[in-house]
Amino acid sequence: PVAAFVTATVTGLAFNRLPDEQQEASPPVAAGCGCPDGPQALSDRLPLPGRIREGLVYAFSDLLKDIGGWLLLGVFIAGLIGYFVPDEYLAGFFGGEISSLLIMLVVGIPLYICASASTPVAAALILKGVSPGAALVFLLAGPATNAATITIVSRFWGRRATVTYLASISACSLLIGWLTNRLYEFAGWDIRQSVRLLTEQGPSPVESVSAAVLLLLIALSFLPRSSGSPAGCGGDSPEPPRRDNT
Repeated sequence: PVAAFVTATVTGLAFNRLPDEQQEASPPVAAGCGCPDGPQALSDRLPLPGRIREGLVYAFSDLLKDIGGWLLLGVFIAGLIGYFVPDEYLAGFFGGEISSLLIMLVVGIPLYICASASTPVAAALILKGVSPGAALVFLLAGPATNAATITIVSRFWGRRATVTYLASISACSLLIGWLTNRLYEFAGWDIRQSVRLLTEQGPSPVESVSAAVLLLLIALSFLPRSSGSPAGCGGDSPEPPRRDNT
């Protein structure tokens, strides 16, 4: 969280230092749900129990649907890395510390991967010899600088802003990754040994039940459901009337 806060703040400050550029399209803004007063105003009119219910419905439906597929993809990729890649293989493959940080940055920048998917992948890379700092570089740069995000930034803010965006995130990721390795060395922590002890113990009954419940909830979130919300607020809106241009 500290790394993400610092990276976002530095990137925002760097953006503010740029001169204004004339763009053909205005920057994207958060779109409402189609209601006259917007979704926030609709939520504010609900009593507290209603807002709690709406929040739980969103968490176990839309939010879980958004991140569930990415999470399963990340766990699948992490499983492949854990099964096929020998232990400590990546430590020699990536070479020294600085080169490992740079490699993870180069890999993470164009990779289209969500934060939910990159987290288990980073954990698997650590078990195979990647330093915690290099894994953190992957976590910071991967979701923030994928090809789709770079395209949007370039389209709405221009080439100079895109270069600033990439440079700020890259510099912060490398510096924070290096500091993370220094922190582990100073504290004498061995993250790989800690994770190995957990994996050797095997999953507890609570973990197994929780995993089964999570898989069930993810599967249910993808099922079609009827919406009771009014038209234009997430429900099925009727087709607008056709205008007779004659």
